[in-house]
Amino acid sequence: MSTSVPPPPPPAGPALPDASTVVAPAPSPLTRDEKPTLFGLELAGVIAAGFLLNIGVRVGVGVVATVAAVLVLSAALLVSGRFEQRSAQWLVVGAMFLAPWMMIRSSDGLLLATMAAVTTFLVVAAGLSRVGALGDLNVRTILAHHASQAIEWVYGIEMVGRWVRSRAEDAQGAAVMRGVVVALPVLIVFGLLLASADEVFASFLLIGNLPSAVGHALLAGAFAVMLLGLVSRAAHTTEPRSVPERATGMAALELTIILGSLAALFAAFVGTQIAVAVGGVDHVLETEGLTQAEHARSGFFQLLWVAALTIGLLGALRSLRAPNADGARDPFRPLALIVLLLTLVITAISAQRLLYYVGSFDFTPLRFWALAATGWVGVVLVAYMASIGGVRSDRSWFPGFVLLSAGVFVFAMNVANPDGFVARYNLEHQSPEQVDVRAIASLSDDAVLASLEGLEKLPSDELAILAQSLCARTDLQSGYGLLGQNRAHRNADWLLDSFCPNPRPEPRNGGFGD
Repeated sequence: MSTSVPPPPPPAGPALPDASTVVAPAPSPLTRDEKPTLFGLELAGVIAAGFLLNIGVRVGVGVVATVAAVLVLSAALLVSGRFEQRSAQWLVVGAMFLAPWMMIRSSDGLLLATMAAVTTFLVVAAGLSRVGALGDLNVRTILAHHASQAIEWVYGIEMVGRWVRSRAEDAQGAAVMRGVVVALPVLIVFGLLLASADEVFASFLLIGNLPSAVGHALLAGAFAVMLLGLVSRAAHTTEPRSVPERATGMAALELTIILGSLAALFAAFVGTQIAVAVGGVDHVLETEGLTQAEHARSGFFQLLWVAALTIGLLGALRSLRAPNADGARDPFRPLALIVLLLTLVITAISAQRLLYYVGSFDFTPLRFWALAATGWVGVVLVAYMASIGGVRSDRSWFPGFVLLSAGVFVFAMNVANPDGFVARYNLEHQSPEQVDVRAIASLSDDAVLASLEGLEKLPSDELAILAQSLCARTDLQSGYGLLGQNRAHRNADWLLDSFCPNPRPEPRNGGFGD
C-alpha cells in the first residue's frame, strides 16, 4: 500500500517588517491632520472683502472701499470665534483702528505704511489665533506667519470645499445651492441687458459693460482667494516648532572680540563727534571743506542704518552664542549693553544733524519721516537694552514690542499728517525768498489746506506759481460714489474749487474706475 508524500511547502517569502519598525510615509505638504470647515459668515465676509478690495484697487488704496474690506473681514473673523487668544483679538482690533486712516490721508508713503501695518497685524493675529501670544514671539515665528500666506490659501479652498459638501448633504442647503447656481447666470444676463439700457442703473450696479463685469468678478475672486489664507491660518493650530537648545555656538572669546571691537569703533565715532562740536565751524571747514549744514546732511541716513544693523547683529549673536557653562562669565550682556548705549548716542547725533540741516534749509516729507523714524529707533533701542538687561527674561517680549510700537508709530504719523506739517512749517519758518513753492505744490492733497493758508506770506511771483500749480491739479471724481471717497481728496477738491477762478481739469476718463 503506497503512501502519498505531501508536497513540500512553498519557499518562504521575504520576512514581513515588524510593525514597530514601519516608517509611515511623509505627509504631503498640502495635507493637514486638522480638517476645519469654513463658516458661512466667514465665506460671506471673504467674498464681500474681495469685492471691496477690487473697488479699492481700481480707485486707489486710500478709499472707503479698502477700509470697508478690512473692517468687514476683521469683523467676520472676530464674530466667528476663530481668534481664541487675547493677543490675536487685540491685533485685529488694532488693524480695525488703523484702517480708517487710509480714507483720511492721501500721501502715498503714509497709505503704504498704514496698509503694511494693517496687513502685518492681521497676518500675525491669524497665526496667534489659537496658540501663542505677543509676549512670546520671535523673529522666526513672525516671518513664518507671513511666509505661510504663500500656500495657506490652498487650505482655505479645502475649507470651502468641506463647507460646500456639508451644505450639499443637507436637503434644504442643497436646494439653496441649486437655486443660487441657476439664479446667478439669470441675474447676470438680465442685469447686463438692463444696464445696457440705462446708464444710471449701470452705474448703480458698478458695471458698464460685459468686460467690466468680468474684470470685477475675476479681481474680486483673486482677492477672496488670497483672503482665504488668513481664514485658514486662523482655523488651523499653528503651534511653533520647538528649537532645540544649541549645543555649540559662538564662544565667549569670539563674542568678546566681535562686540568689543564694535564698541571701540562706536566710541571712536562718538569721540570724533564731540571733537567736531568743540571745534565748531572752523574745524569742519578745515578738515572737510564743508559748511556745518552740509556736514549735518552728509551722514544722517548712514547713521540710521548703523542703528538698524546693530539691532540685527546683536539679535543674531544673541541666538548664536553657545550655552553658558556653569559659573562661566558671559561677556555678551555687558558688551551688548555698551554697544546699544553707544548706538543710542549715535542715533541722537543723527537726529541732531538732521535738525541742524532742516534749520538751515527746510523740511521735506522724507526728512520728516526720517526724523520721526529716528525717535522710534531710539525707543526700540531702549527696549532692547531692557530685554538684554534681564527685564522679563522669562518671556520673548521684544519682537512683539517692536510690532506694536511700529503700529503706534504709523498711527502717530497719520495724526501728524507729514505733508501738511511740511507745507505749514516751510511757509511759516522760512523766509519768503527761500520757500521752494514747487516742492510744496508737489505735495499730496494732505497739504492743500496748509498751502492755501500760507499763500499770503509769499511774494507775488512765488504766490502766482504756487496758486497756478494748485489749480492745475485734476478735479478728482470717483465713479464708485461713496466707496471711492477719500477725505483728503474731497476736502482738497472743495478748497480748490472755492479758490481757483477757473474750473480745474477733469480726469481723462471722467473719473476713477471703469
